[in-house]
Amino acid sequence: IFLIGLAAYLYTEVFSRFLHTALPYRVSAVRRLNGNTTEVTLSPQVKRLRHQPGQFVFVRFPEDKVMDESHPFTISSAPAEESLRLTIKASGDFTRYLHRNLREGSQALLEGPYGLFQYQLGGLKQVWIAGGIGITPFLAFIRHGHLDRQIDFYYTVRSREEALFLDEIEAAAKRYLNFRAFVRFSLEEGALTLREVMTKSGDLRLREIYLCGPWGMIQSFTTELEELGVPTAQIHYEEFNFR
Repeated sequence: IFLIGLAAYLYTEVFSRFLHTALPYRVSAVRRLNGNTTEVTLSPQVKRLRHQPGQFVFVRFPEDKVMDESHPFTISSAPAEESLRLTIKASGDFTRYLHRNLREGSQALLEGPYGLFQYQLGGLKQVWIAGGIGITPFLAFIRHGHLDRQIDFYYTVRSREEALFLDEIEAAAKRYLNFRAFVRFSLEEGALTLREVMTKSGDLRLREIYLCGPWGMIQSFTTELEELGVPTAQIHYEEFNFR
């Protein structure tokens, strides 16, 4: 998935401005969710981008010279929504600037969608693990609905202040009997471990595993999963280093 993202980034930066016209959107809402996370709502100006839950787009804001640079962000809204939502953490120079300066009414240009991080392509028994802002593709999964698989969702954040959209996660767990959600506050309870996941979810070799979060978390879990005998084809992950 990361290599796909890198290829898409190079394609977007080097070729797409010459070969394709980006879809024009307008920032219709900017909501600061906490001290470092922003939800950006984008409304189409010509036609709506069609995507699958879990995919990402490259976005730039051409009216601001700092933000007129394409960066990848996972779409956190459901495909059926007219507007498109991005949930962005201020984790680097670009995203910190965006968090401080992006305003309603700004023009946005979108390229995409890209990515194969899609739970619909997986098996009937799944485990989802989100670390921090890695919740974004899983938000799209939940908002899309159609959770017709046996899913255990583990969402780990450092503190309660960093936890996003807990009300939506809890509502999904109540609505879908086959969807279980476990939220972990690592500063209070310690880091999430695969041992804990196995205690709740059973033999992970029988599950499709979806991971999204910091690269260190993904590397650690992927190594442990492979040591447990989980086939590589059953381990799916998404991570971006562009900030």
